Amino acid sequence: MRHDVPQTITGEAMNVDYCVVDIEGDEGYEQYPYTDSEGYLSIGIGMCIDKRVPGTGMSREVARYAVRLKVQQIAKDLTTAIPWWVNQPEPIQNVLVNMSYQLGVNGLLGFKHFLALCQEGSYLDAANAGLDSQWAKQCPTRAKKLMDVVNGEFYKE
Repeated sequence: MRHDVPQTITGEAMNVDYCVVDIEGDEGYEQYPYTDSEGYLSIGIGMCIDKRVPGTGMSREVARYAVRLKVQQIAKDLTTAIPWWVNQPEPIQNVLVNMSYQLGVNGLLGFKHFLALCQEGSYLDAANAGLDSQWAKQCPTRAKKLMDVVNGEFYKE
């Protein structure tokens, strides 16, 4: 008997995919939070996220899985929008993904000077350009952390 797959009472492997499709058929799908028929905040496929209901909300495991999926989509979108990004050092790629996660890929694309400097490998100038932005004023801790990576400070010992 496999212990990594939910089991039925008879010990048979449960068909999780069937259950997901069946539940989605009953619950429907909502991309944005909504109030369900009982007045509770829900999202997705009937997932209650209302803090008034014990045992609900999003687990860290589910949240990290969702972020992983979003990061994968961001990477695809960046490859379409700025194909040169795949040739950047990994720390720069990580910064571009992080900024895109917060701002959206279209928001990142608004950083034209910063991106041009990254593309040419002028990372110190790129970091300064990133810090000279409305984003850096609104999110100074995150901006400094990310621009320290861009200018190489994060990796210096």
